Amino acid sequence: MGASLGNALGYNRETLSMSVQDTTAKRVVADLVMAILAVNGWTIDRVYSLREGLKAETLLSLKDLSRSSIQEIANKLNVAGYTRGEYMCALLAHRLKALTISFDSQFERELLNALKARRIEDVEKFLVAIHGVGPSVVRSFKVLAGL
Repeated sequence: MGASLGNALGYNRETLSMSVQDTTAKRVVADLVMAILAVNGWTIDRVYSLREGLKAETLLSLKDLSRSSIQEIANKLNVAGYTRGEYMCALLAHRLKALTISFDSQFERELLNALKARRIEDVEKFLVAIHGVGPSVVRSFKVLAGL
């Protein structure tokens, strides 16, 4: 991925220092959650700066997201510092909940295999199959994943 696209997305390599070789499910979920939240004027850097708060509120865990209601997820987003107002937090909470529905063991295995093999077109295909994930989220995810 070229630096110009990363810069256009608000990505700063010094701030986001995670290894691009880490394709574990936990890392992929965290990257995907942050990419989903980096929309409508919020850059990857801005969302990444909330990473510890998102983690503390268990928003980077599929297991915990799946156990939470939409309202609980929206509340956790606010507590984590993702203060976008009631409408946006509810909208993004719906998208995060959709992620938990899509990310079953087969989806996880196929996505991880595509990431490890760096099959970018396959990665894009898997991601856009998730409700609420479009080109902007895919671009942000690719930056975070080092693709």
